[in-house]
Amino acid sequence: MTNNERNDTTRTIVFAGVALLLAGAAYFTQPKTSTGTEDATANAAFFPDLKLEQIKGLEITDFNSKTAQVDMFRVEYDKGAWVLPLKEGYPADAKDALAKATSWLTTVSKDVHATDDKGQHRELGVLNPMDEKGAEGVGILFRALDENKNVVADLVVGKEIEGKTGWRYVRQPKSDAVYRANVGDFSVSTRFRDWIEKDLLELSEGTRTLSSASAADREKYKKNLSLVQWTDFKVDPRQPIAQKVEKKTETVKFTGGSEWAPTAEMQGLPPNQETNSEKVRDLSDALKNMQIVDVFAKPPGLGPDLRVQASKGGQIEVTQAEAEKLQELSTRGFKPTLDRDVVPMSGELRVETKEGIFYRLRFGKLVQLSEDGKTLGAPKDDEASVAPKNEKEKNPAEAKKDDSKKKADDDKTKDLNRFVLIAVGFDESKFPPIPDAPEPKAPETKPGEKVDEAARKKQVEDVKQLQKMQTDEARKKRDKDIENGKLRAKELSDRYDRWYYIVSNDTYKKLKIDKATFAKAKEEKKDDKSGAASGFPGLPTDAKSDTPAVNPNIPVPKKEEPKKDSQKKDEGSAVRDINAETKSATPNPPPKSEQKKAPQKSKEAEKPASSGKSKDAPPAKKPPSP
Repeated sequence: MTNNERNDTTRTIVFAGVALLLAGAAYFTQPKTSTGTEDATANAAFFPDLKLEQIKGLEITDFNSKTAQVDMFRVEYDKGAWVLPLKEGYPADAKDALAKATSWLTTVSKDVHATDDKGQHRELGVLNPMDEKGAEGVGILFRALDENKNVVADLVVGKEIEGKTGWRYVRQPKSDAVYRANVGDFSVSTRFRDWIEKDLLELSEGTRTLSSASAADREKYKKNLSLVQWTDFKVDPRQPIAQKVEKKTETVKFTGGSEWAPTAEMQGLPPNQETNSEKVRDLSDALKNMQIVDVFAKPPGLGPDLRVQASKGGQIEVTQAEAEKLQELSTRGFKPTLDRDVVPMSGELRVETKEGIFYRLRFGKLVQLSEDGKTLGAPKDDEASVAPKNEKEKNPAEAKKDDSKKKADDDKTKDLNRFVLIAVGFDESKFPPIPDAPEPKAPETKPGEKVDEAARKKQVEDVKQLQKMQTDEARKKRDKDIENGKLRAKELSDRYDRWYYIVSNDTYKKLKIDKATFAKAKEEKKDDKSGAASGFPGLPTDAKSDTPAVNPNIPVPKKEEPKKDSQKKDEGSAVRDINAETKSATPNPPPKSEQKKAPQKSKEAEKPASSGKSKDAPPAKKPPSP
């Protein structure tokens, strides 16, 4: 063998030895896995005896890399409801949040045994956050509690397994054994906002149902905007209790339109101005999309009507602790008055709905929140919390300087939030009583015409019966609407009673109503030379419902099915004759020429001409006035 051949052989042996060493190192350093058949506990449930009804509390512990601190989140079942004890008992009312957080614990099972090596825990992300410092390799600790706060199940959930959606490494805190397990849709959070119903005012369609209603009445309770009123307040900040309060109010009334494109009119505009429809949409959207950022318990001495509670003798009686809590109002932008009211230093918004429920939103100071939900204050107060100044005293240079300063302040506060207190009530005047219908009159007779008095009397009695039926139905509906409205207002009032809410300052800006932004120069409307009316083609704009309204005092007559030809030809109907005097509107008669062409169809001729419409089509109905 030559020297070159011996050298080649030597290199081959060396390379083979190195490869063997590397393979051995890889074997000893990789997680020690085994198949389910090799592990007697594989495929077994982690908590085989755990029932969902046993779980009366849940603790979730995670490491927050932003704050470099351990976050613990708790939810408990207390007095028939799930609450957040670390948030002073605020309801945990987010849909499905609790089910997602607890149901998987009762079904999770061991799949493949990954390792028993404690040194592998950091790599697999199953370190216990209660024991370890730092974020690397730390998992999320779940602890399910029973009604006595005893731990009935606990598990550390680690890293997601690559290529297997919903699968993670898990282990029990008192064991070093790590398993792969299917935890499903693992979306559990320690963030407060993920556990609550974030919709603050519940103006969107069907956000909640009537909690005390029967199953048949558990329909979507929609609230339609009727009026929004903004009030600015001016007080002297040097006075601990406000003695003189100045107000300035602007009002917007909603007149119709759709949910996504409402129409409204700002009150008090001069003839050359009109309401800015874009601002109206922004206002409506802001109200319906206002979300809770955070909550804090409000002073116990402040009632649900946002007034300082007093004893029967009229004196304000609170404990020392409550008095200190009430002083907190001023620091958060709410100043008490001599008559026990509380002035919001950043304005009040009154929101009325057609269903009778109204809200009063009282806004306080700006607030900045940390990751752990603690208030950090604001860079600068922006409230109008000083005595009013005479604008005429400012010269142009000062005014320009103030504008620049305001813009700079706006830039600083664009990502901030704001305190708000909320009161809710019900206005029964939205549902006025329905009086009896006027006494019906028999049809007039022509001179010399034979009269059947018995038939005339029966005609009047028939109409009276119809009047009574319609009036009774309308009154029952009114009573039901009032009952539901009061119930819903009570539910909302109970929800808001204990809390300061924190909302986005950007949302707050969209709610402020002032003529500078909500009014604009009136646009000239171009004449429509085509003569086409809005709505259905060929129908006059003043066409009204042909539905008989025997009792004209009923606000919205019940819709009737379109009448068949046989009913239309029944000219001798007593009800139709008497209704002629009490109909809500009578369509304009067609030209005489059309009457001559079709004398045998007098009722059809009474309809206005319609292009491209069938003679059997029901008459078009104009939407009721708001």
